[in-house]
Amino acid sequence: MQQEHVASNKRKRRRETGEERAKVEVEEEAPQASGQREAHQDHFVELDQLLCEKQKQLPKRNKDPHRKEEGEEGEQLRKKEEELRKEEEQLRKKEEQLRKKEKLRKKREQLRKEKEEELRKKEEAQLRKENLVLRQIPSSVERGMAWEESEAGLDRMGFCEQRKCFRLDGSYLSMDASHVSNQELFLYCREAFTKQQSFLRERVLEQGALGWIQGPPGTGKTTTTLAFCLSLDMKEWMVTFLRL
Repeated sequence: MQQEHVASNKRKRRRETGEERAKVEVEEEAPQASGQREAHQDHFVELDQLLCEKQKQLPKRNKDPHRKEEGEEGEQLRKKEEELRKEEEQLRKKEEQLRKKEKLRKKREQLRKEKEEELRKKEEAQLRKENLVLRQIPSSVERGMAWEESEAGLDRMGFCEQRKCFRLDGSYLSMDASHVSNQELFLYCREAFTKQQSFLRERVLEQGALGWIQGPPGTGKTTTTLAFCLSLDMKEWMVTFLRL
């Protein structure tokens, strides 16, 4: 019993000794842990300071409340610029088309002038040819035709009705001027060829006017007049030529 009691006391002392030793170790380690925590806290403080400095160095964000509106306005401006570019492109195409049309119009105008010039040259050549033929023909026509002069008054002679008619004294158609001295005759002047027949039938047949058809050579003045004369009854009508 005594031995067991001694053994238990030894174990108790050992246990107490171990607890004291552990307590001493804990007390020794406590200052070290405290120092480590302080070191960690200092390190965290340094990190916070570095982070603040980095944030200060970073560009500040625009916290303007109108930033969104400015973005929308910028988008609208870009759209307007795009529309303007499209309109400019359309205008450029229209200008190109107008230039082509103007170029084509000038070509047509030049072609028309060339045709008119060619026609004028042909007419002048025809006139020169006819004049040459007339100069070569002897004056047998004048010798073969008997021309008589009439003493008609010239005071009533001249153009009238806006130069559409030429007024003559009626004595040109009669050897006896006393019977027709008060009558007036009208020579109808027309440059167009398309209405010659209608003029001859309306003015000559109905009103008894004389026809004076004007126009360049080759327009059918003689042919039309002869065709009209041949279509009449020679017992009722007589053709008289006047030289003024």
